[in-house]
Amino acid sequence: MEKLLTKKFFLPLIAALFLFAVFIDENTGPVPMKFFIGSPIHMRLSLIIVVSMAMGSALTIISFLIVKGIQQKIKKRKMEQEIRDF
Repeated sequence: MEKLLTKKFFLPLIAALFLFAVFIDENTGPVPMKFFIGSPIHMRLSLIIVVSMAMGSALTIISFLIVKGIQQKIKKRKMEQEIRDF
């Protein structure tokens, strides 16, 4: 709980909650959404927006973790190479 109150997490959390509240409040109309096959399904626009935001955030976090892992592997290999060359 203490970690959530720091400025690093608190401000983005407030911004996300604000955007979430605005999208839920303003976009309540049903929108036909068709997946690859079948008939269109009517879903609330706010639900589509929130799911899109969550998927985008998840993909961004996953990509950051993948890049960080690759950078750590490269750094580890360089250190091992320097130790062998020394």
